[in-house]
Amino acid sequence: MSDRSIRRAAEREARKAARTAANLQAADARMEALRNDTARNDSILGPISELSAAAQARIQLEHDRTLGFPAAASEAPPTTLSQAQLNANRENAQKSTGPITPEGKAKIRLNAVTTGLTGRTVCLPTDDAALYQSLILSYEKLFQPLGPEESGLVQSIADIRWRLDRIPGLHMALLNRGRFELIHEVPQLANDRCDLLDIQVMLRYEKQFRNLELQEARLARRRDKETAELRRLQLERKANEPAALEQATTAYLVAKHRNQPFDNPGIGFEFSSQRFNAHIASLTPLRKEQLLQKALASAAEQPETMQAAA
Repeated sequence: MSDRSIRRAAEREARKAARTAANLQAADARMEALRNDTARNDSILGPISELSAAAQARIQLEHDRTLGFPAAASEAPPTTLSQAQLNANRENAQKSTGPITPEGKAKIRLNAVTTGLTGRTVCLPTDDAALYQSLILSYEKLFQPLGPEESGLVQSIADIRWRLDRIPGLHMALLNRGRFELIHEVPQLANDRCDLLDIQVMLRYEKQFRNLELQEARLARRRDKETAELRRLQLERKANEPAALEQATTAYLVAKHRNQPFDNPGIGFEFSSQRFNAHIASLTPLRKEQLLQKALASAAEQPETMQAAA
């Protein structure tokens, strides 16, 4: 080590020792003050040297707190239960297991639901179920989802919209509640300006108003993210639609040529049945024949390929 490093290390040790000495001095002064104060309060019990155990414990606790020592956990004596008490506790526990019937479980399912802005529950018992279904249908009409992924995203986006629409009502309800409480406590506030009263309400319920703002921002970010993901899936599906249409059309023509039922799992997922029927109707007889012959030739080549590979 260089002389400079040694000198800096010595300076650090000196500063550390000075801080320790200052802390000890402050602790001793605080302890002496506590002794004097406790001695005055407990003068009827004797001199300082004969302070009660509780007073000595308070002094030692304050001394340790000043020095930054962790407080020792109080050791409570173990409680011994008699056999009768133990049996009574077990019997009472059997009576407090909660609802066991489906009706009872359904009744308490919404006990923890407050605002409905989080969790799995979207509609509150006081919400209009018909209006909620109308919102879902409007979003399905807007985005026209196909497949489980797109449908799930549309459902989630509609649920977020439903929750976002609830926030202004919650904000106003909280504001009205605060107005009522303040005017009930101080009737003279009813004569003040409305904006001044609202400021006092917002200061009283600052945490609740901030939570509503945070939930609104969180829901808006989630809505934007899921909307972008939905549009990406739809663009990807539309880009692959021509190839999927040709594959489904070929399978349809082959099934019709062989008098077999046509069951293509792609219909309803990659594209709608209306889109497929319109595509079939737009094909010329020559194009249909070309697709059919190509599919039959490919099917005839597959056994030969498999035999050659064997």
